[in-house]
Amino acid sequence: MLNLTDSTILIVGDTPDVSDLRARLIESGATVHVVSVAGASLLVHQKEIDSAFIAANLDKNTQRLCAELDSDCPGVPRTRARSASPDVRDWAA
Repeated sequence: MLNLTDSTILIVGDTPDVSDLRARLIESGATVHVVSVAGASLLVHQKEIDSAFIAANLDKNTQRLCAELDSDCPGVPRTRARSASPDVRDWAA
């Protein structure tokens, strides 16, 4: 199993699979925060975030969050490592 100790991961939004994803990430050692788009926007400025799974419609608030994650905000990685699908993005430091 992947070791994510010392990783901080955001899960943004709510879908039926969030509980399973959260449980698997925690089992791998990650610190996981399940938050709304507004909550994620606050956290990216307060904590160093290693990855973010965005399970939300790409409305204006979500697009703004994606722009913040792609920015040079302190604690926010500058490059997007991969995009699994249009609704799930993963940023890695």
